[in-house]
Amino acid sequence: MNKTIVPPIKQRVDMKTRQVRLWFDKDTSVAPDGKYRMIGGMFLPSSVKSEDGHMRIRGYSMLAGRNEDTKVIYIFDEANWYTVDHILDDKDGAVISEGVVTWLLKVWSNYFCNTFTHRQDDETLFRYQIDFSRCSMLQPKPSFLDAEWNDDYQPLSVINRELMLGRLKMKRDGILISELDQHRAAPDEDTKNLPAVYSLMCALSTLDRYWT
Repeated sequence: MNKTIVPPIKQRVDMKTRQVRLWFDKDTSVAPDGKYRMIGGMFLPSSVKSEDGHMRIRGYSMLAGRNEDTKVIYIFDEANWYTVDHILDDKDGAVISEGVVTWLLKVWSNYFCNTFTHRQDDETLFRYQIDFSRCSMLQPKPSFLDAEWNDDYQPLSVINRELMLGRLKMKRDGILISELDQHRAAPDEDTKNLPAVYSLMCALSTLDRYWT
């Protein structure tokens, strides 16, 4: 059986250090047991240019965890999303489109992470913070850190460094790896048109700045 990135079978959080201890099924998990520093990256739904050149609304969230012994960073989970709450059918209440609330609850349950780093305008953040606060299903509410860099080359260099050192692991069929391939093919493309790459830039730059 090929090992991949799978959820832990057991977890425990140290509320003082905010480190999370994770245990995995050794037969299926590429990630080892140990202490992890968790951080999420989030691109709040905004208009981005798709591969076909058309503008579309996209949102994306990802969860990164760095093993404190090996310093390897694992992308444990990710999701495209458009709304916080589910979009329901007016007639029968059926879920038409699943909101990010389900993903956020899963991430908290599996990894005790509700801190996300982002780099978008204050108005967009304020608008979605209202949606998060009004979502009765969502406990705890996510908190946000501002990612900081002078230009895109700085966080991109952090990503390239971790890839070259073999310290960045993600699912082979995931959203992020597909967007990284797009970025390699068109490195001059605005990274805000690649929400997964942009979220990774936010997460890794924050890990690099505050939790080295």
